[in-house]
Amino acid sequence: MRRLPLNIVAVVGAAMLVSPVLAQPSNDLCENAIPVACNSFTLGTTVGATTDNGFAACGDTGITSPGVWYAVIGTGGMVVADTCSGSTTYDTKIHAFRGPCQGAVCVAGNDDDPNCGLSSRVQFGTVAGEVYLILVSGFGGATGDFGLNVACEQVFEDCNGNGVPDEDDIDNGTSTDCNNNGIPDECENDYTTYTFDVNLPIPDLGSVSDTQNIGDSGTIGDVNVRVVITHTFLGDLIIDVEHNLTTVRLWDRQCSSNDNMDVIFDDAGDPVICGTPTIGTFEPVQPLSAFNGDDLFGDWTLTVSDNAGLDIGTLNSWELIIGIPRVVCCTGILISSDTIPDGGIDAREEHEFCDPATLTGLSSFEFTFDDSSTITADCFSVSETGGGSPPNVVSVDDLGGNRVRLNLDRPITAGQWTTVGYNGIQRSLVDIGFLPGDVDQSGVATTFDISALVDCLNGIGQCAVYQTDIDRSGLSNGNDITRLLDVLQGPGCDPFIWLNYELPPEPNP
Repeated sequence: MRRLPLNIVAVVGAAMLVSPVLAQPSNDLCENAIPVACNSFTLGTTVGATTDNGFAACGDTGITSPGVWYAVIGTGGMVVADTCSGSTTYDTKIHAFRGPCQGAVCVAGNDDDPNCGLSSRVQFGTVAGEVYLILVSGFGGATGDFGLNVACEQVFEDCNGNGVPDEDDIDNGTSTDCNNNGIPDECENDYTTYTFDVNLPIPDLGSVSDTQNIGDSGTIGDVNVRVVITHTFLGDLIIDVEHNLTTVRLWDRQCSSNDNMDVIFDDAGDPVICGTPTIGTFEPVQPLSAFNGDDLFGDWTLTVSDNAGLDIGTLNSWELIIGIPRVVCCTGILISSDTIPDGGIDAREEHEFCDPATLTGLSSFEFTFDDSSTITADCFSVSETGGGSPPNVVSVDDLGGNRVRLNLDRPITAGQWTTVGYNGIQRSLVDIGFLPGDVDQSGVATTFDISALVDCLNGIGQCAVYQTDIDRSGLSNGNDITRLLDVLQGPGCDPFIWLNYELPPEPNP
C-alpha cells in the first residue's frame, strides 16, 4: 500500500479532530433580516452565526453571542417578541432595535424572562409603518435552535368606540362618510364657543359659582372648558363644571404654589404641566366625555373653591367649547313614499274611540330611496298646520333594499295637515290629512261620499284604496258601501274611521 506523505497525514488528522464547517444562516447580518408578520411563529437557529459586536447593549443585557436578525413592521401599538416555545433548545437573549441597521437604536433587551426560564421576551411600543429589527442571540457564547413568537397590538382608528375600524364601519354601511374624509360622519363635530367674562372674586376658604344658560339645543359630541383664573396658589383650588345633574371635576389642587392659569381642559389634552402662569391644553381630573350625548340646552355651572388659607384670586372668565355632531348629508333620491300616497291618511293605528280630539294616526312612515346609506333621522322634518309643536323624528330604521322607516315620537295630530320634508327642501314627501271614507276629499265624510264611492267602484273617477276600503278588508267592494252607510248613520264609536272632523285647507294641493 502506498504511504501518504507525513504532511498530508497531519492535515487529514487535524480535520478529523474538528467539527464540520457549518452553513452561515442567511439572516446572520442585520442587512439580511428576514421579514416576519405580526402574530406569527418562526423557527430559526443561531448555529453558524456571528456575534454582532457593533450594536449597543440595552435592556437588562448585552450582546455576547452569535445571533440572527428579523424585521417586523410597527402597528402603532405594542409588539411582543419572545423565544418562549418548546422549539427553543438553549439559553437565549433577545433585543429589539428601531431601524435602519446603520445607526439602529435599541428599544428593548432581555436575557431570561421570569415566565419562561432561560428563554427571552421583549415588549416595545411602535410607530405605525416603521421597521423594527429583532436580534435573537444567546448567553455566554451559546448557540442553538429556537422558535420566535411575534405578537402585535393592532391599533386602528375607532372614533365611535364600537371595536370596528372606522374604514370598515364606512365600507360595510354602519357609518356614513358623506365628505369622503375617512372619518364616520357621527364622529365629526362642529364647534361653538360660549365665552363668559365674569370677574368674580374667589374668597379665601370659600367658593364661587357662575351659572350660564345656553339657549341653543343639540346633542353634545364633545366638550372642552377653558378657565382663566388669577390666583396666587393654584394648589388651593378645586374646579368643577356641572350640567343636567352631571358634575365633572376639572382641577383638584394641582400645581402647588404656582400662580394664575389659562387652561383649556380637553380629554385629549396633555397631563398638567405647572407653571407661573399655568398655560396649555390639559386633561381634566375627570373626563368631560360624561356630557357626551346630553342636550346642550340649559344651565351650565362652573364652581371654583379655595381650600386653604392665605391666598385669594379671581375667576376672570370661562368658556364652553361645544362640539355638536355634524348633520349627516342626505344624498339619497326619493323613489317612493311606501306608507300611503301623497294626500292620504291611514287611521289604522290604535287610538281612543269616541272622542275626535284624541283620534290619532300614523307614527311611522316608510320610504324607498335610490341609495339609503346616507339617510338618517337628521334628513327629515315634520310640520303641521295647527301651529303647535309637530311630532319629532326620533329614528330611522333600515329595512333593507334601500327602504327606511321614519319613526316619530308621537302619532300625527288628528285634523291637521302633516307634512314630512326631506333634506331641507321645501317640498313634502307625504301630505297627510284626508279621511278614510272622505271619498270625494271634501275634508269631511258625508252622504255625497256614497255617490263618490259608487262611482269609484264602477271605475268612474280616481280613488285610492285608502279612501275606498272602508271596512279595512284589504279590498274595495260593495261591502264598503254598506259600511259607509252604517258609519254615516252614526254608529257612535268607530275604531277604523274618522268622520265629521273638519280639516283646514290642504297646504300642498
